[in-house]
Amino acid sequence: MSDQTWLDSLNDKQFEAATYRAAPLLVLAGPGSGKTRILTNRIAWMIRDQETQPESILAVTFTNRAAEEMRDRLFTLLGAQASHVWVYTFHAAAVRILRRFGERIGLAPDFAIIDEEDQRRALDRILGEAGLSREMYPVGRILSYIGDRKSALEDPREDDPRADAALVEVARQYENWLITRKALDFDDLIRYAVILLRHHDEVRAHYHRTLKHVLVDEYQDINTPQYELLKLLAPVGSSITIVADDDQSIYGWRGSRPELIDDFIERYRPHVVKLDMSYRCPPAVLYGAQRLITHQRSKERQRFMHSNVDGDAPIFHYIFHSIHQEQRWLVTLVRKLIDERGYQPGDIGILYRTHRLANAAEQALLQAGFKVHRLRKESFFDQPVARDVVRHLQLARLLSEENFTAAINFPRRQIDELTMIQLQRLTQVRHIDFVALVRRSERYPEISPLTRAHLRQFLHFVDEELPDSDENAEIALRSLFKQLDAMRSPWRAEDLELLYGFMRFTDLVDETEALVEAIDDERPIVVLHPATIDGYAAAVILRMTLRDY
Repeated sequence: MSDQTWLDSLNDKQFEAATYRAAPLLVLAGPGSGKTRILTNRIAWMIRDQETQPESILAVTFTNRAAEEMRDRLFTLLGAQASHVWVYTFHAAAVRILRRFGERIGLAPDFAIIDEEDQRRALDRILGEAGLSREMYPVGRILSYIGDRKSALEDPREDDPRADAALVEVARQYENWLITRKALDFDDLIRYAVILLRHHDEVRAHYHRTLKHVLVDEYQDINTPQYELLKLLAPVGSSITIVADDDQSIYGWRGSRPELIDDFIERYRPHVVKLDMSYRCPPAVLYGAQRLITHQRSKERQRFMHSNVDGDAPIFHYIFHSIHQEQRWLVTLVRKLIDERGYQPGDIGILYRTHRLANAAEQALLQAGFKVHRLRKESFFDQPVARDVVRHLQLARLLSEENFTAAINFPRRQIDELTMIQLQRLTQVRHIDFVALVRRSERYPEISPLTRAHLRQFLHFVDEELPDSDENAEIALRSLFKQLDAMRSPWRAEDLELLYGFMRFTDLVDETEALVEAIDDERPIVVLHPATIDGYAAAVILRMTLRDY
């Protein structure tokens, strides 16, 4: 793409934001106004026009998908140079910093990052050992408490006079559990990065020298720890650009604070560019939304969006006294749209804020005789079989009780639940670590000969056949799939669908045409595949791709 073509594609306000030479810069942008486009074009302008070194630029966003989209756009604009730009989520940037300098605050360079399932399993065991009721101390409540303290940049091991003493002790035991396993949870990442940069001047100075330009997308979703990290990486006087829609914040449930836009204005005194042209929303939608939210803006953030989209369909606003009344109205409206206006069921979409509301709406429509196709977000790694595979990879790094107990019964069951409970109780009676007990099972007559045999067999697999933790990721996956596939096990067809075909997805000329035709015709697509590892994972990749269409 030539420079002239690239610049000509921007409107005047977008051009101003993308090529503003001074810093700091605040771009206020509504829906469909090109927020991410401005950020990527600004980065490209810095590199192509200002001869900025790509590796001196940090671009931060909030989701892995948004980061991947930004990388793709940068590659289109910059080619190979794009790979040198730091494009991360806040958490991924924190991980990179901690991997490099985390030892200075006592972190292992190869620390593990545990997921919520690990957290819940650990807390469940801690509650059991403490004799605390799960009803009085629900795991979800404990996780929220620990997360809130970490979001406040507090150490959960320290006393908290505001909270129940037993709850504080459970949090303390949980933190000790993390330390013994050289692990961090998701809420630790930014907290530890902030601690590191606050207390180690030489590390902070290193990133001030290295990262000369910091850009943040979707700034309205920032929370307090992320803002603290941003201030440490980009002090007052540095080159910083933020892009924000001050009328939108989707992460309030996890602590995002849109009012930090005003704090940014007060702290950095930025030049402000307001993008006021929407290329996505029709006029009626923009007008209705702005009437609802304009009163919430500060003087500095006042703006009025204009639409570049045709369409004048009206908006109807209804207020209901109960969810049941809303359901009855919804069923009536859908029936009228189909019977009186000639719409097909597939022409009608229903958006909702919470799954609880969606469950009620879905039930009402089904009871009225309508077919409902509900779209749900489902990560590949949320699938049980995918989690089991990950457990085996984690075993290669750390043989812990959590990884061991989760992995030993996949792909075939070797230790039943009752036996596992007996082993865990034996560790308490004998005052011995679970892994040590497993490795020395011959010494304990309480363990049956059959259980010992299963434990020996699995330990041999862990010690001798699992791929090395330092091995290339693709090679490690191939090796692990080969080992798991060789085990005699009752593979279910739906489980194979998540594993097979992970590494190869080629020769789809005719199939591609069929997919395009099906998408254009809005026909349901069923993905079939051979019962092989290659075919199985190819189907998974295809299904995940089709979700975007």
